[in-house]
Amino acid sequence: MTDDLSHYRADFREIENRVTREFVAGWRRPAITAVVLVLTVGLALPHAGSLPAWAVLAGGPNPEHVATPAPLRLFIVFVVIFGIVVSMLGTWSRRWAIAQTAVMGTGVGTVIGLLGYWSQQSLPPGIRPAGIEYGLILTWAGMAALTALWVPVVLSRANIMQADVSASQ
Repeated sequence: MTDDLSHYRADFREIENRVTREFVAGWRRPAITAVVLVLTVGLALPHAGSLPAWAVLAGGPNPEHVATPAPLRLFIVFVVIFGIVVSMLGTWSRRWAIAQTAVMGTGVGTVIGLLGYWSQQSLPPGIRPAGIEYGLILTWAGMAALTALWVPVVLSRANIMQADVSASQ
């Protein structure tokens, strides 16, 4: 039997390319899934007065005539797209590019959520919603937690790539 593995080189390269496109989240994977569940529940809770996030986003009937600033609506869009859809796609597919998209989207969404909360609280007293928007606070905290969970996953990929570059030199 010969030890020449050169005819397997293409197979090894294909396996290596497939593995380097993936990440291993470890204990963060169920944590990300739990935070996505929290975000989903948070969308049903009040975000502007007694209006849940879906009503704010849809622009449906607003019996209280509560103002819904643009940053608040944009934040809800970021929660749905990056917090729920992209994060679940990332944990399901384990693709590094999707994880990178998730961390960028949740990071920007966290900033927009803070801006949305601030813009809502700075409205004049006549049109400011009454009460605490605990759904908005919960979803904002969830987006911040998702960002904190995705950052180590994305940064661990950079270390793997640096080890591959130094090994080849």
